[in-house]
Amino acid sequence: MEDRTMDMDRLRGMEPVKRAAEIAASGGHSLLVVGGAGQGKSALIEATKRLVSNEQDAAKLDLREAREVRVNMDDPTDMYVEIPDLSAADWFLPAPAELSEDIAKRVAKVRKQSVLVLEPDEAGRKLLVEAWDKLGLSPRRAKSITCVASTLAWMDDLKAKCSGRIHVAEALSYMYISKNDEEG
Repeated sequence: MEDRTMDMDRLRGMEPVKRAAEIAASGGHSLLVVGGAGQGKSALIEATKRLVSNEQDAAKLDLREAREVRVNMDDPTDMYVEIPDLSAADWFLPAPAELSEDIAKRVAKVRKQSVLVLEPDEAGRKLLVEAWDKLGLSPRRAKSITCVASTLAWMDDLKAKCSGRIHVAEALSYMYISKNDEEG
């Protein structure tokens, strides 16, 4: 019998975090998972590796965990996600209806497409320029955001020709912004 203890459908109360993991697996993006002891960082990373079709691809994924994060805007990590504290109510929710196998099939389809980087449409470019100016993004960080937005566009539509504002906005949401960056 196959060990399924590290499958996505076994992780509870982490839906936004699981979305980030699916994006990272789909596009081969680096992901830093932040959270306290025992919150499921290692389980999420192992479940994410199981979403890709072979061990070689899984080994290439740059998935890391930390209890706290201290980075600067030039850090090459594509995505950051924090695991929220899990309440008892979240723990006892029914298991998600979507199985890990279904997520893995989506990941496989997008991985075939995601070798190409889609440029943002006009609204997406405008948002990226605004973020660049406000946050002082480096070209490396802007490229990373563009690549994550591209993966999001592929996840929405395998025939996409560009990423949109909504994709850029979600990609920006996975970027680490320290309190100092928000104040500056």
